[in-house]
Amino acid sequence: MVVNIPLITLNPFEVMDTPQEAASEAEFAAKDAAWSAVFDAVASGAASVAYWDCDSSKGVMRHALHKSLKCAEHLQESVFWLVDGDIIPMHDCQHGDTAHFLRNFLDSGVIVNFE
Repeated sequence: MVVNIPLITLNPFEVMDTPQEAASEAEFAAKDAAWSAVFDAVASGAASVAYWDCDSSKGVMRHALHKSLKCAEHLQESVFWLVDGDIIPMHDCQHGDTAHFLRNFLDSGVIVNFE
């Protein structure tokens, strides 16, 4: 299973007229719906892990969402760098619900894979 997170193309910080505002809100709603589907797939057990990559000049930052070992009834987002074949753990975050998950910065224009 794969989920494509829609790319946000409009700048939410620029002054917009009404049609642009509506288009921007629709883009963000589509992004949030896609991320909610990712959270729900792991929370329900339909997938054991969801992961996505963000490329940079230093390497790849991989995010993995899975059942938390630290907090019951939570999902954990683990973040680490993949650099020259090395895995460098960065941090993790516990998410108790979809709203908390969506409050964190979530990329757009990425492909989420499931296992």
